[in-house]
Amino acid sequence: MAELAIRPAMVDLLDTLHRGEAGIGVEEMVVSPGTNAIQKTLDEAGLLAPEAARVLAVRKSDGTLNVNPQPGTRLDDGDLVIALGTEDQLFASASKLR
Repeated sequence: MAELAIRPAMVDLLDTLHRGEAGIGVEEMVVSPGTNAIQKTLDEAGLLAPEAARVLAVRKSDGTLNVNPQPGTRLDDGDLVIALGTEDQLFASASKLR
């Protein structure tokens, strides 16, 4: 309740995202074993392409969370990529991690 009073726009945005009313969403995508993205940077893997979703964070397998990762962030098997985008953008990003 305190967040609602202090940051009403933020709460409204999160609620809209949660309900899927904005045409965009936030998804978690795991870097799959055997994918071409392993040992590539976000940029090399194509996750920064215009048609891809916006990468918000990468959680490494050791639990380290890299928020707003740099283009040179390397991906490893089991990393979790958290991204924001339209359904098409999220599908485009997910296809690069399989």
